[in-house]
Amino acid sequence: MFHLSGASWDLVEGKYEALYRITKSISKDGLCWTSAGWTMDKVFWADECQTSPNMIRVANRRFMTFSYRSQSGFRNNLDRNYKTAAAEEVSPGIWKLVQQRIDVINEQSVRFDVAYLNTFEYSGNFYGLYNYSMGFGTSGIYIAQLRVSI
Repeated sequence: MFHLSGASWDLVEGKYEALYRITKSISKDGLCWTSAGWTMDKVFWADECQTSPNMIRVANRRFMTFSYRSQSGFRNNLDRNYKTAAAEEVSPGIWKLVQQRIDVINEQSVRFDVAYLNTFEYSGNFYGLYNYSMGFGTSGIYIAQLRVSI
């Protein structure tokens, strides 16, 4: 199972903020879990937080979508707030970034950042449930069809 794991609570801009990364745990029975000793590399910032890992298979290749943000400045700076990216597993435990940002274009042709993307396949198409990156889901949950090109 891929999941987020807290690394620390750090005093940032006068508040304690969590620092977390995507990691992997294994289980033989689905009840007792142990760390697999793997943590996803930081991709964008030294103080990067990662969350919402989702796995999809496309043409026998394994991809992970995940959300990321900076530990600092994310509350007021859209550039440091949540974004969603995609990585491909090129060998066991080795992931290569294939798309730095997954965003959505709405019917007014406005592009916006996506957070907490949950990817899934339905009837041969890929979809994502997500939140807007600012506001932490206060505006609701949305769905979009994803274009996958490999």
